[in-house]
Amino acid sequence: MKFNLESSIKKLDVSMNKLAIMADIRPNTINDLVKGTTKRIELETLEKLLTAMNDLASNKRLNYAFQIQDIIEYENDSMFNPDFNGIITKEYFDSLRTILVNTTIFTSIPGYDKTTVSVLKLMYIFADDLLRSLVFWLPIKDLTPKEKSLFNIRYHLSEHHLAEITNGPSDISLNLTEKGREFIELLMRYGTDIN
Repeated sequence: MKFNLESSIKKLDVSMNKLAIMADIRPNTINDLVKGTTKRIELETLEKLLTAMNDLASNKRLNYAFQIQDIIEYENDSMFNPDFNGIITKEYFDSLRTILVNTTIFTSIPGYDKTTVSVLKLMYIFADDLLRSLVFWLPIKDLTPKEKSLFNIRYHLSEHHLAEITNGPSDISLNLTEKGREFIELLMRYGTDIN
């Protein structure tokens, strides 16, 4: 078993005692879950913990919904992991996700006006667009803000072998590689949060 409550508490920036009070459970129960010394856990305790954690996340305006695996999960190295049996390993996915969340571009997309946004967030927001072949008609100045943002991440995708760029006389096309498609599918499943 893998106990994840400690990292979840850090993510919430809350003390174990405050979480115990909010969840209406004994502080020793929280302590045992954090240390990984608990012998059993009641479903009611999990429900109370998750309710309190999600209430805190909402109050702190975190864009995250806590689930059971944020407290405890079954882990076995010999288990077959269906999500990472293709081109991309879990380690590579986590590493690339970290790189792309720290790589930003300037965007003028409504709601993000005149700000920088991570390449990873744009990939997540526009996953459906990226899964189709994209064609950017020249001149670039005529592209919409969304098209410009997608155009501006093309080199980052190409650099990590997630997409291929084809330059034509009046357009530039962007096509995800097999690796890029797999990365997008994993990104949609696991999200943009970096632990």
